[in-house]
Amino acid sequence: MPKKKKLMWTRLALNDRNELFYAHADRDEAIFTDEAIDEVAEKLVTPTETGFPGRVKGTMEAGISDQLVLVYDSTDSQIRILRILSTASLP
Repeated sequence: MPKKKKLMWTRLALNDRNELFYAHADRDEAIFTDEAIDEVAEKLVTPTETGFPGRVKGTMEAGISDQLVLVYDSTDSQIRILRILSTASLP
């Protein structure tokens, strides 16, 4: 059975996550969004879970919602969360 990968967050990704949390006017909505981000990130460390090729070479993306995308890269031993982006800001 393949080994579970280690999950790492870059400073930029953590900043994105904090900004998203504090941008919500509704506290319950902020908590729901934060939990959705965590759920998607945790799924990525399992051997069977993958996203789709990212817009930048060497990256992958996983949808969090219709409005948010988790950008990450992967090695044999870890998943590194690079950014959390709003789909409204993507080309």
